[in-house]
Amino acid sequence: MSSGELFEISRLKKLVDLNTSDTMKLTNRVSKILMVALSIVIISEANGQEESKLQVYMGFQAAPNYSYRVLSNSSNDPNVDNMIEFLNNRESTSLGFRFAGVIGVEVFKRWTAEAGISYLRNRTQFELISEDESGIETGIGSDQDYDNGKLINSLDYLGIPMRIIYNLGTETLRIRATFGFTPQILLSQNTKIKLFKDGENTIDQSFQDGENAVGFNLSPLIGLGAEYSLNDQFTLTAEGIARFGLVNTKEDSPINSYTYSSELNVGLNYYFLGR
Repeated sequence: MSSGELFEISRLKKLVDLNTSDTMKLTNRVSKILMVALSIVIISEANGQEESKLQVYMGFQAAPNYSYRVLSNSSNDPNVDNMIEFLNNRESTSLGFRFAGVIGVEVFKRWTAEAGISYLRNRTQFELISEDESGIETGIGSDQDYDNGKLINSLDYLGIPMRIIYNLGTETLRIRATFGFTPQILLSQNTKIKLFKDGENTIDQSFQDGENAVGFNLSPLIGLGAEYSLNDQFTLTAEGIARFGLVNTKEDSPINSYTYSSELNVGLNYYFLGR
């Protein structure tokens, strides 16, 4: 790949942020439903809490996730609005993941505090078309002969998840409503370019790029799920989680970018005290 191609790709990488309108609408609807459900269960049990025997567990969690970013114009340049519209029409979510080790303590009846450490990858992709009329003004250009392609952007974070869990049910099966937040430290940013000609993958190359990404993010979360008891010590959990971005993750850019995501969190807990 020539230096000219690398320059054009570099220009495009700085424009690529993660966002899809359809996914955003769906996640916002799910988030509203989860918030209403969480409010109902908290209000219904807000009074008359009793202290219970101390229960402590450690657990492992794994989750596929889909991420996008909400974009906004941080300048007075109307061309930036056109750029955001172009990006929104071309960007889509891509499968990421999250792994975590946690410790939970049930300090009151039905209430559990949980914290741990997590490794998270947010990933999206941007569609490339060789004969795009908007290509010049948005920085897309390459003398490489291709029909179409994609840029896959990945952000890897180390996080400290902290949340409060409300449990409702029996020892065998409990409904879990949860809310909390996760401070995250950026470990790396990677962009992969894949170009196709006549159906064949002609270019498949990755670039490390952390210059424009903010090294810290804060992600509030809400969720709803269930915990099933396998035996006296082990439980299995499954939860739908929605995460929200509070920190603009792009530095020195006319486009503000906030990361949102949804995930299906599956976990295995080992209770070593209290059950």
